[in-house]
Amino acid sequence: LLSNEEIDLLRRIREKKGRIIYAPLAKVAHLVEAKRLTRTWFRKRAAWQAVSDFTMDPQRFAAKVKEHWHRATLYFNKLPPHLRTINGLVHDTDDPEMFRLQIGACYTMTSAMLAGLEDITLD
Repeated sequence: LLSNEEIDLLRRIREKKGRIIYAPLAKVAHLVEAKRLTRTWFRKRAAWQAVSDFTMDPQRFAAKVKEHWHRATLYFNKLPPHLRTINGLVHDTDDPEMFRLQIGACYTMTSAMLAGLEDITLD
């Protein structure tokens, strides 16, 4: 997998009738590289998450693409007209909500491409 290792691990544990618990006080030391805190990294992460989700279950994934299409539409409609192009996916913004929508749009656009743009209404 390119991502989703923890999802795959949990699935395997459940298949073997293993026990999964929630431990809110558990602590994990994890080094996060500075580059993983950039907007560029988050955009790439969203795209690769779409690839990983597609890889795990292509049919289920393709069925969800249309449901998520509104996220990309919402994002692009909130941009100024001159940014309502593919450039809007890399437009730097300091607005956290717009960045959240941008990340969703990156995921959705990658998803749509992986699904072959089937059943997507461009209205």
